[in-house]
Amino acid sequence: TDPTGRNDTDAIQDTLGNDAASFAATEVVNNTPAAADTTPPEFSSATVNGNQLVISYTEANTLDPAALARTSFTVSSDLSTDLTVTDAVVNATAKTVTLTLNHDVARVETVRVSYTKPASGAVVQDAAGNDAANFSNKAVTNNTPADTTAPQLITTSNAGPGKEYLAPYVNDKGDELVLTFDDTSRLDAKPDHAPAATDFTVFVAGATRAVSSVTVPENTKVMLLTLATPVTAGQSVTVAYQDSTPNDDRAIKDTTGNRLDSFPTTAVINKASDKAAPQLITTGATRPSASGDQLVLRFSDANNLSEDLTRKPATGDFTVLVNGAANAVTAVAVNGADKTITLTLSTAVIAGQTATVAYQD
Repeated sequence: TDPTGRNDTDAIQDTLGNDAASFAATEVVNNTPAAADTTPPEFSSATVNGNQLVISYTEANTLDPAALARTSFTVSSDLSTDLTVTDAVVNATAKTVTLTLNHDVARVETVRVSYTKPASGAVVQDAAGNDAANFSNKAVTNNTPADTTAPQLITTSNAGPGKEYLAPYVNDKGDELVLTFDDTSRLDAKPDHAPAATDFTVFVAGATRAVSSVTVPENTKVMLLTLATPVTAGQSVTVAYQDSTPNDDRAIKDTTGNRLDSFPTTAVINKASDKAAPQLITTGATRPSASGDQLVLRFSDANNLSEDLTRKPATGDFTVLVNGAANAVTAVAVNGADKTITLTLSTAVIAGQTATVAYQD
């Protein structure tokens, strides 16, 4: 504000005595250097929801956004023994570190988290380079929603986010039937809580197959039924379940106590390997037969015959005798689905003649 009026010497003026006009409040750029940030980020709190654990820091400025080593963090639970960190991501402006766990935690679990600064590589620090201190066994607030739903048997095979859903299947050896369940929580893995083997009804090729034991691997949603005798390749398999003791702890149930009373007869994928070679059928209507220059061999096998031309047997591998005399094979044709091999003979077989065939690889 011009204090004394125009052309007064006590004013902002030029060398000719012209006063500067008054001016209103005007913004000033503050170039005073800021005080150096010497305070490191400090652990504030941690929460978990499913498999996402978020650590919040108190910090005047932002965090360094550099990716962190997941091995710098450890997570423990009173119910899980295998919790591991698969990823660690910094949100610089939110001042958080989000850890992805290898599986969901249940609502009833008590979770703790620890951090150890690595000897090399990225560390938790602020934008000014102040390193956050190590911390150990910090309590984590569990925000995972309460599970009130019983486990459900997965009956179709399809990919889900971050996991694979599998229909019931028999393993490669044929001695174990694997059931996978869809649930927020994991299955109750206590050995004395496993359902009775007799609660499961398994049919193999239309006949009942006894279940000798039931186990649940810890921290999974999988149940394993050991069969009394193995399933062979190609056999049809089904499984059903009915809890015979609804008033005790023995059942298909999750870690929060939700139990599945039953599931209906369900088809099972048979992954048992076919380790048996095709066998020539030598009796009955489907035994080897000749008509003209065509000799047909029929085989029994769990799978189709291979039609791969590079694996087809050679004509010289077969010995055909007609009325005791050699009859050379000139061609070999394989029908995989019919499980037949047709040999073309150099000379047609006529009515009344006797014929034999032999094979040597």
